[in-house]
Amino acid sequence: MNQILKARTGPFESLNFQAFQDKDFKPSILDALEKGKEEIQKIKDLPASFENTIMGLERATEDLEFTYGVFGNLNHADSNEVRQGLAMEMAPLLSQFSDDLLLDDGVFSKVKEVFENKDQLSLDS
Repeated sequence: MNQILKARTGPFESLNFQAFQDKDFKPSILDALEKGKEEIQKIKDLPASFENTIMGLERATEDLEFTYGVFGNLNHADSNEVRQGLAMEMAPLLSQFSDDLLLDDGVFSKVKEVFENKDQLSLDS
């Protein structure tokens, strides 16, 4: 369970910093990575379309971007040994996730197919 996402309880889903602790970051980041991997697999399994592919890419990284964004900003603004250690521990996992996404032939072929058929999609700007 991603405690960081659950902490969006303030006005306009703003973050309640009292709703989580440093110990919540690692499982939340790992949860977001796992969700991202599942979304990437869906992209490869489903037919190529704007919704399945392009929006799927958005869904694949949305939770991770938010969760790690909170962690990264907090680590930069109010660092401590726990946060610094977690940043070092998570860096290779985040790099691997990024590499796996950007270099995945299956994902690339889906994006390419959507691009090649963009004129039939009736998209605005």
